[in-house]
Amino acid sequence: VAAACALPSSVAPIPGVGDSKTITDEAAREALYAQIVGTPGVVWSARVVSAARIDEINILMGSLQAMRESIVDVLEETKPTSAVALIDGPFSPWKEGPKYEAFQTPAAPPSVSLQVEPIKGGDAKVYCIAAASIIAKVTRDRLMHAYDSEWPAYAFGEHKGYPTPKHVAAISKHGPCAIHRRTFAPLKARALPPPTQQELERLEEISRKHSG
Repeated sequence: VAAACALPSSVAPIPGVGDSKTITDEAAREALYAQIVGTPGVVWSARVVSAARIDEINILMGSLQAMRESIVDVLEETKPTSAVALIDGPFSPWKEGPKYEAFQTPAAPPSVSLQVEPIKGGDAKVYCIAAASIIAKVTRDRLMHAYDSEWPAYAFGEHKGYPTPKHVAAISKHGPCAIHRRTFAPLKARALPPPTQQELERLEEISRKHSG
């Protein structure tokens, strides 16, 4: 999951908005999320890249794809002639070079002169990045609770997909479900079938419901 957020310069910062990793209480993140997306003039997008896609391109490229998609969503809605995209982390979503030619879509709208500025630790330094990180984290949490309802044997609502002992034990007992990456460490040494088309369609339905 990645998110982009454009905030009007006239809007005062919301107290408590900061690096989502430091906001450990889920209810507190939900409250901040509601304030951020409910602020007049705020434009945001959250995008989800499937486990199957990450298995194809790796987790970094999947993250950059979600970044590109969410940034382009915001640009298409706000329609600026020029913009600066401040990125959390060291990489531009549009990495240059022959190795990355397949990872340039979606491109920014041709009507926008876009400058991209990666910032290491940006979610702890830049307000709009912090706001986007909260949107992304809450979107992720909501997805995990939805997955928990769909596949209760794995307790996604508790560990949020991280490889905790309980999660790894559930995979060992039940095998993987549709949202498990086949390149996930406990699984990558095993020959496993990909998710079925029906499972992929259900995942897409859940993603559409809980992202924006």
